[in-house]
Amino acid sequence: MSVTDNSPSLVFEIVCRFKVTQADAMAACDGYTDTLTLPPVGSHVRIIGTYVQDTFHAKWMEIHPVTSVTVIP
Repeated sequence: MSVTDNSPSLVFEIVCRFKVTQADAMAACDGYTDTLTLPPVGSHVRIIGTYVQDTFHAKWMEIHPVTSVTVIP
């Protein structure tokens, strides 16, 4: 992902969804199974989660972790 602090993107993170390669996240994902269902690409969605500032990158705001993804008809 390429996001800058002036990007118009909304960043959200579904934790432990895919293979974890970040060393400091491996222990947290060990034994955890994500149960969110991802909608088809192009869907309009409502994403619910905690809105936080990612202080380890460009200090952008993001939804992390995502707790719910719902398709909006």
